[in-house]
Amino acid sequence: FAEAALEAVRQWRYTPSQIGGEAVGSTITLTIQFEVNGVLAYVKPVGVTGDEEPVLETFTYRAVNVSALDRIPTALTREGPMYPKEWIAQGRTGAVTVEFFIDEQGAVRFPVIVGPADDLLAAACTIAVRKWRFAPPLMKGRPVLVRAQQVFHFQPPPGAPSPRPATR
Repeated sequence: FAEAALEAVRQWRYTPSQIGGEAVGSTITLTIQFEVNGVLAYVKPVGVTGDEEPVLETFTYRAVNVSALDRIPTALTREGPMYPKEWIAQGRTGAVTVEFFIDEQGAVRFPVIVGPADDLLAAACTIAVRKWRFAPPLMKGRPVLVRAQQVFHFQPPPGAPSPRPATR
């Protein structure tokens, strides 16, 4: 995978960053993720938290923020993650945040867990989100790639038995 990524990057051409009309050196963080159904290079300029638009508009293909869309993407299929009674009995609770992309066809791509999370709950969330489908996200009437985030909260239902004490 590393060789394929390096080969792709070697073919790219860059326009240097400029300040006051002068070319300046800059550094970007580049993440390339491979999946069976394709590859996506996501560039996040240094110092950008992800909530604001990058200063440089030289990228021809990049994810847009949900706030830039014509409307919030409409879920066509969206089942929640599994939360078996055994996990409730084990005391597995908490919040799991999943960041993902919705591509131009409405498919979810590259779900990633953000922050600390119980491993089993995180896996359940990733499995669920991968199955979601949306109406294609639109910006100015055209399909675009969008970055999205979903938080899942795992709590036992009211009246559920208390977790079993750990055995030694």
